[in-house]
Amino acid sequence: MTDTETGGLRVGALVKEAADLNEAGLSSQAFLKACDALRLTIAKASGTDDPRLPELRSVIDEHWELIRFMSFPGIDSPYVDLPLVIREISLNPRRKYTSKEIVLHLVSQTLRLRHVPEGFGFTSSIHFEMKGDILLVPVTLISGLLAFSVVHPVNKSEEIPDKYWISISDFKMFISEFWGRMDLAVRIRRFYVDR
Repeated sequence: MTDTETGGLRVGALVKEAADLNEAGLSSQAFLKACDALRLTIAKASGTDDPRLPELRSVIDEHWELIRFMSFPGIDSPYVDLPLVIREISLNPRRKYTSKEIVLHLVSQTLRLRHVPEGFGFTSSIHFEMKGDILLVPVTLISGLLAFSVVHPVNKSEEIPDKYWISISDFKMFISEFWGRMDLAVRIRRFYVDR
């Protein structure tokens, strides 16, 4: 990852910028910054300067249940039951994709292209939707990826002004209180899964 791609920013600055863009309704730009924050988090955790698809896949696989919980709180099924073909994954028109496959593809392509790939957009709905040939992904994915970067232990020394907050399900807290606290995010998820 080059300084040009992230503007030489730290995770905290990328989280702040993504939150500001998301608040302004600029979802595609916010998603790119959220992906940059995730990539920088993975780089710090893996000791790799520029993590690629295998490192991204490994982190998403390892933490998928937490990422899914924070990104798609209203979705119970692992499958996205919509008629779509993602050429880079499969040409089979009857294949059902998982939300994890879609997230991995969307993040990796956004990082590679430096913009959200064609055929994807965002919706304020809590469900995936098709609008013509465009797959609309719940905009909550942005805050879910940001939340994951915030709670990842490698980011415990990051900073952000206190006016920024994070929601994990019904729990709302200043981001500055959640840096590096994956244990709290896991506890919140367990609370909802176990009740």
